[in-house]
Amino acid sequence: MRELTTDEAMTLVTEGVAYAASIDRPSTIVVVDRGGHVRAALRPEHGRFANVEIARKKEYVLYAVDAPSSLLLLSMRG
Repeated sequence: MRELTTDEAMTLVTEGVAYAASIDRPSTIVVVDRGGHVRAALRPEHGRFANVEIARKKEYVLYAVDAPSSLLLLSMRG
């Protein structure tokens, strides 16, 4: 599996924040690399700063167990 480029990671977080807002669930979006290190993060206006770390840990766990990030989208829907 190849590493995402910076542009790809930024596109993912930008579109993720926009999607979350469109379903009325403002959310912090984080993209991590294989080691769990942040490649890109975006927090919506007035979002809590702790949400970046929470989102990073969720994404890392999904990566560690080879689960798709789309599982997080399902949980956002309610």
